[in-house]
Amino acid sequence: MRGFAALAPCLAESSTCESGSDCCAGFCRQTGNNQNGEPILQCVPPPVNACSNVDEPCVTPLDCCDPTNLCIAGRCARPKPPIVN
Repeated sequence: MRGFAALAPCLAESSTCESGSDCCAGFCRQTGNNQNGEPILQCVPPPVNACSNVDEPCVTPLDCCDPTNLCIAGRCARPKPPIVN
């Protein structure tokens, strides 16, 4: 037997998500708060004239909300932290 890892299928709009990589459209945003005040995250269509969070689609680093993020393989990503000796 050999095991293979595979990503779960992408989630449709309005589905509960943890990051943009979960969603078919690529965007996971806070849409409200639950009874305990915790954020509710859901897959949403691509926002118009808005920047991308980590794990959301980008073309260049300028598309990312955080100016220190990089655009790696079409997704905003945090840069690798420096190694301290």
